[in-house]
Amino acid sequence: MSEITEIKEENLENSNKTKKIELKGIKIGKYYIEKPIVQGGMGVGVSWDQLAGNVSKNGALGTISGICTGYYDNLKYCKKVVNGRPIGADALNSREAMLELFKNARKICGDKPLACNILHALTDYSKIVEYALEAGANIIVTGAGLPLELPKLVENYPDVAIVPIVSSGRALKIICKKWKAAGRLPDAVIVEGPKSGGHQGVKAEDLFLPEHQLENIVPEVKEERDKWGDFPIIAAGGIWDNDDIQKIMELGADAVQLGTRFIGTYECDASEEFKNILINAKKEDIVIVKSPVGYPGRAVKTNLIKNLTHDNPTIKCYSNCVTPCNLGEEARKVGFCIANCLSDSYNGKVDTGLFFSGENGYRIEKLVSVDEGIAGFEELHPFVKEKPDYKKINEIVSCIEKRFETLDKIMEIIIREQKSFFLSQGKETNTLKISDVASELNLSPSTVSRAVKEKYIKTNFGIISLRKLFNLDSTVFLYQQKILEYIENENKEQPFSDQDIVNLLEKDGIKIARRTVTKYREKLGYKSSHKRKRY
Repeated sequence: MSEITEIKEENLENSNKTKKIELKGIKIGKYYIEKPIVQGGMGVGVSWDQLAGNVSKNGALGTISGICTGYYDNLKYCKKVVNGRPIGADALNSREAMLELFKNARKICGDKPLACNILHALTDYSKIVEYALEAGANIIVTGAGLPLELPKLVENYPDVAIVPIVSSGRALKIICKKWKAAGRLPDAVIVEGPKSGGHQGVKAEDLFLPEHQLENIVPEVKEERDKWGDFPIIAAGGIWDNDDIQKIMELGADAVQLGTRFIGTYECDASEEFKNILINAKKEDIVIVKSPVGYPGRAVKTNLIKNLTHDNPTIKCYSNCVTPCNLGEEARKVGFCIANCLSDSYNGKVDTGLFFSGENGYRIEKLVSVDEGIAGFEELHPFVKEKPDYKKINEIVSCIEKRFETLDKIMEIIIREQKSFFLSQGKETNTLKISDVASELNLSPSTVSRAVKEKYIKTNFGIISLRKLFNLDSTVFLYQQKILEYIENENKEQPFSDQDIVNLLEKDGIKIARRTVTKYREKLGYKSSHKRKRY
């Protein structure tokens, strides 16, 4: 990661000494990023308020994509819409939507740094930068061209850091020369290699040449950077795991940018269909396509790509999104409109959507939370791989600690919302939904559900399943808790039959049929008596 993973050898002469890992954050302008991981700005709607807010909340740098914001919240902030499409660049890139995106992200991450990624190729580039500044972006990131005018655009915002994306040392040289004349230098630079998702910085025929690979351009960019200052170098494109991070750090990077890996999180703003496409993708499904912007793009091979018709005169330009497209001329040549197809992927339209992905997108196997994903990079250095058991123990401990932390937060809400239940010893209940708890904690409902699964609390009126504290029916709950109490305290060599439980309930003044006991027992997850018996 970019918290440079430093290895301190406490005693080189003692081979039995463990190497200690120290992770260092980075500084971008005046902003300190605790964990040197930058989340890539992915549009349309892949990295908006939920993803960016949660990434920053967890100590990395969250990035809001500044393109096609008119699609946010079901076109709520779009000024003019025809057939579900924003009409004109003003409608496509909504000021109101940008303000709302940052406002909602701030609700999650507070005053931690937030970046905004704005493509230089956008028709209204200068105006969108203005929107992001007004919304409170701390850092402006720009690629897809040379943003030579950016220092001028932010001159009234001296605290805002500016970060270009380059694919060569030469590009950085041009930017530094121009920016220095305007009284600024980059506060960091992102070096993007050709394994990234979306638009690439070199022509299709040059993508796989050795000189354009990340491991070769990072040293080149570092050499150029050293001529101008010591601002951080952030490596991007194809970085997937701790091993990749370590290797690129050794070549001179101070941090890494990860895009596609964050699509595999619950909090990612992309549609569920988008996430499932990556989960189900194979290596051969990640392909290069020609884009209307004039450069190749990397995406998942779906129906759109399989059925492309080049020189398609039926394609209409609704919004004039990027200048290289020339009002739809290039879109008609390649067979699709980039804004329309990216927005369709955001809306989960599998047949017409364009699903950008990095080269390693197929390696996403399941969804994780942002905090779990970031923690996954905080592994020991590859040196420790010769001790696999130690690594596994470290990972297990980390997961357990995070689960306990989540469970503590959930319990605080349960105790607060179900106060009457505990005071009345289960006779009075309030409505409590898993989705409400998830919303308050900025977690996925599935994360909350997993956290309380098979968890119990002991009270002075019995053992209670946490799951049963959500959407309670007090009568049914009382019966189920009685059954649970009997089973938990039974003689395991002579467990209670369902009829035995009927008899016990009757002694407690509760009359219910044996089949009802069977139903409640099964709902509680207990097997029949003969299957519970221990010999």
